[in-house]
Amino acid sequence: MFFCYHKLHYVFMITGLLVIAVIAKDSTDLVELQPMTVTRQRIIEYDCLDSSLIYRASESNSIDGLLTNVAGIDVKRSSPFSGKGKSVTLRGFDESRFLILLDGRQLNGAGVMGGDYVDWSSLSTDNIQKIEVIRGPKSAEFGNTFGGVINIVARTGKDLPEKTTVSVSYGVFSPEHSQDIYEKRKTNVSLAHRSHIGNFATIDLYVSHAEGKPFLRNNYHESTNFGGNLSLHLPLDIEFAAGLRTAIQDRGFAIENHSGNTDYKKNYPESNGSAGGGPGIAWKGGEFYFGDRSYWKNIRTQTDFSLSKMFDNVNLTGRIFLNDQNRTEYFYAITDTSNLVLERFAKPEDNTWGWNIKADQNLGKGNTVKYGMEGLSLQYNNTDIRHVDTSYFLSLPSDGSQKTIRASNLYSAYLQSELSLMERLELTPGVRYDYYFGNKRDSTVDETRLQGISPNAGVTLKTWKGAVVSINGSYRYRFPSCPELYWYYDGHSFIGRKELSPERARQLDIGFSQELPEKGAFKGTFRIEGYHYIVNDYIRTVFGGRPVAPVQPKASRLIYNIDKVKFTGFELETKIALFDNLNLQANYTYQITHKTGDLYDSSTIYSNRLPELPEHKANAGMDYTFNNGLSAGVAMRFVGEREVIQESFSISGAGYKKVDAFMTMRLYGTYPVYSSDAFAARIRFGIDNLFNSDYEEEPGIAMPGITTTGAVEIIF
Repeated sequence: MFFCYHKLHYVFMITGLLVIAVIAKDSTDLVELQPMTVTRQRIIEYDCLDSSLIYRASESNSIDGLLTNVAGIDVKRSSPFSGKGKSVTLRGFDESRFLILLDGRQLNGAGVMGGDYVDWSSLSTDNIQKIEVIRGPKSAEFGNTFGGVINIVARTGKDLPEKTTVSVSYGVFSPEHSQDIYEKRKTNVSLAHRSHIGNFATIDLYVSHAEGKPFLRNNYHESTNFGGNLSLHLPLDIEFAAGLRTAIQDRGFAIENHSGNTDYKKNYPESNGSAGGGPGIAWKGGEFYFGDRSYWKNIRTQTDFSLSKMFDNVNLTGRIFLNDQNRTEYFYAITDTSNLVLERFAKPEDNTWGWNIKADQNLGKGNTVKYGMEGLSLQYNNTDIRHVDTSYFLSLPSDGSQKTIRASNLYSAYLQSELSLMERLELTPGVRYDYYFGNKRDSTVDETRLQGISPNAGVTLKTWKGAVVSINGSYRYRFPSCPELYWYYDGHSFIGRKELSPERARQLDIGFSQELPEKGAFKGTFRIEGYHYIVNDYIRTVFGGRPVAPVQPKASRLIYNIDKVKFTGFELETKIALFDNLNLQANYTYQITHKTGDLYDSSTIYSNRLPELPEHKANAGMDYTFNNGLSAGVAMRFVGEREVIQESFSISGAGYKKVDAFMTMRLYGTYPVYSSDAFAARIRFGIDNLFNSDYEEEPGIAMPGITTTGAVEIIF
């Protein structure tokens, strides 16, 4: 079977190269066009948070912290330093239902050993040029997704100037929980360098180190990030690139800290605990539990190789990438921090690898087409128990033979076009084919094989001056994730279950945007986009509780299909420049879900909605730039109340907990101390949670109060 998997990879890759090469050659022979470079889809709109604006959203050192002010995105962090598990949703869909890309390659992982489909804490902001957000079903290029795409673009390329950037930042948060004002602090030092070797090569390098003292009890953070990219500019318009990004982290597990506990520490806020990885551990509890000093060391590496060739009218690119992750967890006794009771090693990603071959082709007269093929193999390894004190556990933590497990494979081909029928009318039809197979844990069937054809189409009409109306629709597939497939066929489902079905969605977006008439320095844009998605066979996972019929007796979690879930909402956005130096921006998100055919909640005794999504979300801000270059601004974030399920399989014991709405304010600014062609220096400041609001993003996990940060950046 191993040989068959790899043979199929090679068949797709070789076939893709031959087909695309033939198309490129034939097109060059038949049509003479001026050379062009296709960088992004022109019609398909996306939000862009570039490097000059990143600090306005947050002083976060991780990517998820920078997305809190983006319309349609919800962020639920379980730590001030980043979230874990399903911490980001896009239009109501978690990370297993939308794509997170780095320079166009997928970062979504298997989601095993703790449920992290995306390890946000390892995605630092170092060497990031911009973050692109594409919402909804707008392109066949992106598959196995309902919510859309978040594409992180690194700061690389031969067209960027040579420079070295040094940055140092220091911050203090929540002094009300500290014995002295500087007790809870965070620091970050980073260095980035770009140089050109004649016209032959470009080298981009970066390194950074960040530390954060614990805001939550024991939840300290220390990380070192380094990496780089080498680009070779070869003859015949050929570009070769090799990239490496490595993140090394130590993060303390947040220890439960409530005033009723015998070991309560008042210099930390009251909060639930958060232990991090998985599989879950059956502690005896009381004195037989983990405590202070417990932590994990996490090492994640991403490697990329790409080769691109520019023909007269086709840009052809091939890429191979690998993800690898090593994690070691150390649990110390709650009554004795020198007593190591469990050391566990895990590989949530064991050389997960993928490839893609993509072409962007100019057909002339404003028409373009994208086509390509890609493959992804999600792999992980069993846990390895290196030390255990058996007296602390109801049952021993799971241990397995050290071998690579190929969890799932996905092979795809797509065609996406952009056609200008006339000056004001443009069409974006596309189609995608996906072939999926994944390993089950079942006594009769070892794997499941699924496939789907996903068509999409869009219409863009330019009406009056500055106004654009767009309609996009698609029929999409989303295949089971590795944990869903594994646990479903391991008995964590209903008695008499049928086969686990893939999710199928009918999606419709309708949008309108208007460029406001310019009057002197006044200019602005307005956008509204509504959506309605119907997802059939939505896969739901519920953790915890004691199983009762009709759930299978061994279930400690429950995986099953809901017949139908509807996602409906809209986003409003506006950006206005009142003067040359005064800018305003605001957005509002409304989202609601409705479910039918939920076997776990067949009479909707709990709710007819999916929990955990706030119905209302809003952001607003303004910034002003003075004549001396000083720029200052204020930003507001509002998240409405939401409910989370009290996870239990017993109808009498289940219910919902309400998480309160919250609003936070942020002040920020930057001042250019010195600027010339050869050297520049600026200082930056930020005050987050200005009014010291008590709030939670993840239920039971307190977030910091007022936080002050200052930074110095030098560029030469």
